[in-house]
Amino acid sequence: MSYQITILVFAGIFLTGCMSAPVKSEIPVEHQDPLEGINRTIFNWNYSILDPYIMRPLALLWRDTLPIPIRHGLNNVTSNLSEPSSIVNYLLEGNPYKAGLHFSRLLLNTLLGMGGLIDLASMANVELAKEEHRTFGNTLGHYEVCYGTYIVIPIYGGFTPREDLGKLVDYFYLPYSWFTWWMSAGQWFVEGIETRAQLLDYDDITREVKDPYVFMREAYFQYHDFLAKDVSLAPKDHLDESVMQNIMSEIDS
Repeated sequence: MSYQITILVFAGIFLTGCMSAPVKSEIPVEHQDPLEGINRTIFNWNYSILDPYIMRPLALLWRDTLPIPIRHGLNNVTSNLSEPSSIVNYLLEGNPYKAGLHFSRLLLNTLLGMGGLIDLASMANVELAKEEHRTFGNTLGHYEVCYGTYIVIPIYGGFTPREDLGKLVDYFYLPYSWFTWWMSAGQWFVEGIETRAQLLDYDDITREVKDPYVFMREAYFQYHDFLAKDVSLAPKDHLDESVMQNIMSEIDS
């Protein structure tokens, strides 16, 4: 299971946990999957080979060897690096309030939080709590640009031109524009392995779904539909097993 896939499962948990009833996307975009046959083949490799034999063992090693404060610190740093692009993308949407919140987070955490190692902004004000990074792909979704063809890429996972090519625009913003390829790869690895580590306790539950491919595909679209509408997705420290069962029942039905 790739970094992209683990993000989608985690997002699905958050979405179900923060809503009192199942929510259907109201964005009038058809979720195209004309390459389903090829996509399923690649997905099966990601899901049945890459995840159990590479990603999961790495996540276990990561979780069992790194102290929680270090994991939280690394997660805070990678989140802080995304704040400038969130500011720009919210300004492109004509939302100076949300841009200002992310600017405040960047200022506080960079100057007083040891370069983002400590998330002081979340501690100082509930309005400044950590949220999902606002990508240029989300901004395109805000303006109802269509997704394009859904593709599953080896290792990476689910991909659409709007979201994943749009996300590349963020790398023209500071500080990403200063990054070397190895620095970007390092950030991608830390984010992916940490997300996978947080999902370890839910492996048995996620594998109970009738069709994992459909589950991941619909989670991808649901996740980005919500982000396009700027629904706040704040992580929780602990997620009840019933939350997992709810989202899988909704997608399986």
